[in-house]
Amino acid sequence: QMASDLAKDRAARNLRKQSNAPATGHFQMKHLPGGRFSQPISSVSQIDELPHHGAVKLENSYQLGPHRNFPVAEVHKILKDVLEGYLAEERYEEDFAREMSKNISQVIRGRIKELQALGRYKFVVVSSIGMNGGHGLAISSRCLWNDVTDNFASYQFRNNSLYAVATVFAVYLD
Repeated sequence: QMASDLAKDRAARNLRKQSNAPATGHFQMKHLPGGRFSQPISSVSQIDELPHHGAVKLENSYQLGPHRNFPVAEVHKILKDVLEGYLAEERYEEDFAREMSKNISQVIRGRIKELQALGRYKFVVVSSIGMNGGHGLAISSRCLWNDVTDNFASYQFRNNSLYAVATVFAVYLD
């Protein structure tokens, strides 16, 4: 019995709150004997009066994978075009190699960013230029990454005076 009295009191308080609703939500209630109220005669919902703007903005999709994987073949072609275009007729000089290595890395990075649909990838571009003196050279790297989404592309260029190696590492940001 006590629980039902509490429920009635709560219901009465809620109805009083509704009867004092702001102008955007009107309720007409009839007071009945015993402190009860009748059901609303008419009501205007606040939602009915809000403007409707078409499309609803949704929350983030929490995308866990890329729409398109890193295009190794396209990036390999970019590396080849840049290295051959910039270095085909050049001769090795130490200062030239230092500056050109920086410039080549920036050009490659810019060309890769022009590839659309790679927005969630982060890129690391490494380029090295050295003197071609008939000696052997091995360049290696190790990466800790996701084999499904992350990848790399590399290209080696050589002429009579110099060699160059450019590598792009692509890591998907999830």
